[in-house]
Amino acid sequence: MNERIVNICFIRHGETDENLKRHVQGRKDFPLNDNGKMQAHQVAKALKNMNYQFDAIYSSPLSRAYETAQIINNDLELNLNIKKEFAFIERDFGIYEGMEVSKENFDPILKNIGQGLEASDEIEDRVSSGIFEIINNTNYQNVLIVAHSHTIKALIAYLDKNYSYYNPMVNCAINNFKYENNELKIVEYNIDPKK
Repeated sequence: MNERIVNICFIRHGETDENLKRHVQGRKDFPLNDNGKMQAHQVAKALKNMNYQFDAIYSSPLSRAYETAQIINNDLELNLNIKKEFAFIERDFGIYEGMEVSKENFDPILKNIGQGLEASDEIEDRVSSGIFEIINNTNYQNVLIVAHSHTIKALIAYLDKNYSYYNPMVNCAINNFKYENNELKIVEYNIDPKK
């Protein structure tokens, strides 16, 4: 029996007006702006140029991620059914939602201080559980997941305890993971599709 190998490509959604304003979006549902749609087309082109193959697409239920997934699905002519998955929704930032993305606000977030805030270990458990659900309960080999910066950072942090949520992540960044030899590993992260 062949050893199970699963390639997982996690992509952050395209830009929204709230990204431009540097506001914490969290679970609030904002659509892509025109630049965000263009970024989604750019990342689709980059994936095509790098010969990515996908047999499944998952998305956060929030529209900025789902719309990015739709553009990629259409541009790559995959004709796949995009599965909305709550495990990949953005972090619940509680009282910080709508606030400015700043060091003053992010210091307490990263110390897990604040009413209604989803703690780091909670989001890491949620996202990693969603990934292992796919690995253990499907036969997919090449999976695309479109989600959010803290969703993706949570998986990186789960796998690399030295990783910091302070690390930036560009809109439509490509992040690759591989499950092989019964182990999930980081391949590369925050790859800018424009470069």
